[in-house]
Amino acid sequence: MARDEDIKTYGFAALPRSTAALLASRVDPKQPTELGVDDIPLPDSPLAGKVVEYARKELPVETFNHSMRVFYYGIAIAKFSFPELLTPSWITTYLLTSLLHDIGTTPTNITSTLLSFEFHGGLLVLDLLKKEGAPTAQAESVAEAVIRHQDLGETGQRRQERGTRTPTDNSEYHECVPPHEVVAVFCPYDWAGDGAQAVGAYESFGGEGV
Repeated sequence: MARDEDIKTYGFAALPRSTAALLASRVDPKQPTELGVDDIPLPDSPLAGKVVEYARKELPVETFNHSMRVFYYGIAIAKFSFPELLTPSWITTYLLTSLLHDIGTTPTNITSTLLSFEFHGGLLVLDLLKKEGAPTAQAESVAEAVIRHQDLGETGQRRQERGTRTPTDNSEYHECVPPHEVVAVFCPYDWAGDGAQAVGAYESFGGEGV
């Protein structure tokens, strides 16, 4: 695949770094409706399946659940605001990014190096995805997103694959799309950490639970 195609396919294209500017750039955004997890299926590929199982095994359950929420909320936002992004390759790349963005924070990984967790995580992810057969450009896209996912600010540009923070996540170190911009999505990955109980939906453009 040519370099320009890799940039387009795997989320390397630049977007405004400012959340306000990004949302203002939307072309014909749709009025959101409530979504269930059945409306946002996980990519069905050997690579996606292997990484889901890897993340489930390696991450603390709370971090795994957080990572799944990042995926569901991000895809829900894209459905109504940036549907042009939602190609199969982009969705898979975003899933890999969501699942692996905090891999550097595991008890083993955080104590094995003096590198910042996002830098160490990016190196781990690059190696993992190449070993699992991901295209080099896709592995590099995910690795760069992991490295840069705490690179906050309001000026310049950022990569497409940068994750969004879930609206009720109190971590101040994740890029945040405002709660009123999050579409209603019924998410089974609850805050208690067991990942089995659906705990409700989140109403977009109003911020009320439904």
